[in-house]
Amino acid sequence: MGKTPQLGSTATAVGVAELRAFLDLLSSLGAAVADVGDADRVDQLALLEQIRAACVAAQARVMVEFADSQVAAQEALGVPVRERGRGVADQIGLACKTSPQAAARRLGRARTLLADLPATGALLATGQIGERVADAAVRQTTHLDAADRRAVDDVVAAHLPRMSAPEADQAVRRLALERDPGGAVRRADEAARERGMWMRPAADCMVKVTAMLPAVEGLTAYEALDRAARDRRRGGDPRTLDQLRADLLTERLTGRSSADGVPVEVGLVMTPEALLDDGDEPATLRGHGPMPAALARAVIAGGRGDGTDGDPRSSERAQAWVRRIFTDPVDDSVRSVDPRRRLFDGHLRRHIDVRDQVCRTPFCDAPIRHRDHVVPNAGGGETVVANGQGLCERANHAKQMPGWRARVTADRPHEVEVVTPTGHRYSSQPPPALGPGARRRPMSILRFSAGTLRDDPDVVRRQLRAAVAA
Repeated sequence: MGKTPQLGSTATAVGVAELRAFLDLLSSLGAAVADVGDADRVDQLALLEQIRAACVAAQARVMVEFADSQVAAQEALGVPVRERGRGVADQIGLACKTSPQAAARRLGRARTLLADLPATGALLATGQIGERVADAAVRQTTHLDAADRRAVDDVVAAHLPRMSAPEADQAVRRLALERDPGGAVRRADEAARERGMWMRPAADCMVKVTAMLPAVEGLTAYEALDRAARDRRRGGDPRTLDQLRADLLTERLTGRSSADGVPVEVGLVMTPEALLDDGDEPATLRGHGPMPAALARAVIAGGRGDGTDGDPRSSERAQAWVRRIFTDPVDDSVRSVDPRRRLFDGHLRRHIDVRDQVCRTPFCDAPIRHRDHVVPNAGGGETVVANGQGLCERANHAKQMPGWRARVTADRPHEVEVVTPTGHRYSSQPPPALGPGARRRPMSILRFSAGTLRDDPDVVRRQLRAAVAA
């Protein structure tokens, strides 16, 4: 194979002004020529797809150059070797409006394309392959050393322009296995050590629980659930096999004899009108997102919220608590908090968690792990709600690097401005209490048993109306 052009190389320097002009040109596409034919539109689509791929390749080169420059600057400032590079992906994420974790993955992919898969990178830069095909080449060669990656790249690059993403994935995987069969075994061992389980919100008030397991264990777990579900179906259970497998999974994970009757306390945020059946503004279930008001009322009342009563053989009744949050209607803060405290704990910690919901770094949706001072405590920052923010672990470490600054620019709603080492400024506000897209309004804390609402709903409604009025 001949000499491969450098990824993103160009004969003419392209700066910020030229890129802005190009963006303006693209934004006016279709407005200048009203009588363009469908054949031209197809050509436009094909060229735009090539441009999108070339943009990904150009971003890769800029990312690597930026990261190398930042590491050199940190070295000049005396940053310890083990900490160099910290905060770089965070800045990339802010610029690209994506999470720091996603930015770190993109930076890693960019380095691989530039250093170890130059032929594949050149195809991407010229729009001959798409981003998904390039991703497949990177993903299936991560366990190889640099020399083996280049060897696979030399063989597969000529075929990639004619392949779909799944085809490229299989082709590169096969070549990688042939190049280093022992590495595939080591990779499987490493993957088994990184087994885990995650939860992500899904549509229609559902959640998706995902477990990454070694193949044998995963198949065994599924077969056990499937066998038990089929036994119950043969015994006359009216639920479908899919429903039974899901309910059996819940039972076995919670250690209960039934998927119903699991004691829980969840954060369910509702307006008073919606809770009292006087409105239909969606509620918010912490960790999931918006859900219909009627469904939230059913959950509060002890139902499953799916229109069924669950296992007909179960005599257990769910003991559920719903925690609703009401903050001060004037300044949205927790009262009587000692400003001399060093740690955000107790009610103050709960307030920050409820207010911020996820990491306050713009575009980062990672769970809150650290409750941090915006202005550091050592610099005179007080331990109060206005000077607190919820951050993921990565973001909290990044803001300790040289050149990062933060300040509170507004209290209602709470706003924090972050300044990166390059001087770029980014502002963040917590989402409304009911989640993104909802209107901001005060809330209060109420806690009661679901059984109380079911047994005497009129009493509870009178108590709630009195609490809201107060």
